[in-house]
Amino acid sequence: MRYSQIAAKYARALLNVAVELEKTEEYGDILAVVVQLYQKAKQFFDDPTIGAAEHVDRITKFINQIGAHFDKPFWNFLKIVFEKRRQSVLPAILQYYKNMKIESEMKVPVFLTTAYELSEEELKVITDFVRKYTKRNPVFETRIDESLIAGVVIECEGKTFDASVAGRIRNVTRHVLQREVM
Repeated sequence: MRYSQIAAKYARALLNVAVELEKTEEYGDILAVVVQLYQKAKQFFDDPTIGAAEHVDRITKFINQIGAHFDKPFWNFLKIVFEKRRQSVLPAILQYYKNMKIESEMKVPVFLTTAYELSEEELKVITDFVRKYTKRNPVFETRIDESLIAGVVIECEGKTFDASVAGRIRNVTRHVLQREVM
């Protein structure tokens, strides 16, 4: 869990600067591109014989080539990440940044796994449930997992609510097996 603590600290620092400069969206978008670039050229970016400034300069050139740019504070952030050899946690920094940004807007990030695409009505019921539970508006990150059979799994604020058929089957199986042991 040490890496998650490190990633959280870097994400918090970047978000603080982004809020101060009113660039939270821009920094999040650029960080997402940097993470994609890092993942595609990981061997280059993990090469210890290349200095941090050169890594960041290469990223800057690529960002400029796609028509975007970033300012000196973001450049400094990346330079520190590479100087401290923390580039491997860039994907985690991005995830923490997104979640912290959502929370700074008084919303709650929610990971929603469903067996199928939800209707507007079903999504409204889940939204109301999360609002009642957290007292904040949810921002959903959804994925479909047909192995759930039906239902949903809701993850937010460190808790998991499993309302799936597969989850119910697991619970029933566990209870039956516990009774057989006794």
